Amino acid sequence: MRRQCKRCARLPVFRDHLELLEKHRQRVTYSAFAEALKTDPNSPLRDHVNDHLHCWVVTAKGDPSGYQPIEIHPDLKSRATIITSATDYLSWRANPL
Repeated sequence: MRRQCKRCARLPVFRDHLELLEKHRQRVTYSAFAEALKTDPNSPLRDHVNDHLHCWVVTAKGDPSGYQPIEIHPDLKSRATIITSATDYLSWRANPL
């Protein structure tokens, strides 16, 4: 399920990051994502929609916060690894596996 996100339309860098995460089925924590993108550490996806594209940014437990089951990509947990630091995320982003 993918919905139009007005916030991503205004900030295309978010969409680029999210699409790469989705393509490689990689989860990253909210804090690592926020630090890497230099955005609000308390809610880096505030005002974004809850859908399959945005669900790859997760809590430390590995689940997106505030999502209904239909809004979560079925492959969300297909990869056990969750990136938990901005440094690791940016390194992974440079050479996604």
